[in-house]
Amino acid sequence: MPKTKTPTPDPASPAQSSSTPGSPTAAAELSEPIGIFGGEYWLQQEVRDSDLDSTLGGDAESSTASIASSILHYRTINGRTYHSDSHLEALEVFTHALDLMLGGKLTFAPIGEDAKHAVDIGTASGFWAIDFADDHPDCEVIGTDISPVQPTWCPPNFRFEIDDANKEWTFKTDHFDYIHVRFLNGATSDWDHLYEQAYRVCKPGGWFEHIDATCILGCDDGTIAKGSALDQYSKLFKEAGRRLEMAAYISHLRQEIKDKNIHAYWRWKLVYAQKPLE
Repeated sequence: MPKTKTPTPDPASPAQSSSTPGSPTAAAELSEPIGIFGGEYWLQQEVRDSDLDSTLGGDAESSTASIASSILHYRTINGRTYHSDSHLEALEVFTHALDLMLGGKLTFAPIGEDAKHAVDIGTASGFWAIDFADDHPDCEVIGTDISPVQPTWCPPNFRFEIDDANKEWTFKTDHFDYIHVRFLNGATSDWDHLYEQAYRVCKPGGWFEHIDATCILGCDDGTIAKGSALDQYSKLFKEAGRRLEMAAYISHLRQEIKDKNIHAYWRWKLVYAQKPLE
């Protein structure tokens, strides 16, 4: 969506929308029954302090941190790292599938060749941001994430910053020509706050583009049976968001967009192979 030159966003302000009764801004507001098999066990597990990642310091500190040698030593907690190599590989496949569906387009915003500053919020492994930097060599591209998992080979106009998008952004006001967000559903506790920060750092006339996928899986042929692993995944994801106070829905953001022409919706169908019975 473009940023207008007026100081107030065109849609309803986040402050107003967050106080609207029934607004699904926070996952904790969801109250419908989940019906997860065996849920009593993990719902009773206590949250252990050792699971809390304090690598970036306290909440009062800046959201942005430089990459020190110590932070590059991936932490092992409860026998696993919180920079999952397998998950990064899955994200790479997911990104490739989305690129195919979008016809190879990195962005739908008409930013042209004049953009000088762009940022990819929650860049993860940085594949999108690196491709964007390659296509726009005169644009300074920043990728932000809470984990330093980006490759060492990067275009000269791309750099990575450790940043928590759920905190106050440290970028200058009216700085970026283009702000990109992709696949952060379930990774933020307050979408209104993230949109406020994106609006603040976006130049007048700049663009903010957000692409996300629902985490509620469905099918049109009845192959996802009730109680199956895929059926349970959607319910577990919603309950995990509830416990972690992460927003699991973004429908209210769609409702607040005044210009519906700048919001697109795709039915993304994924096919998986089933082992023959014989």
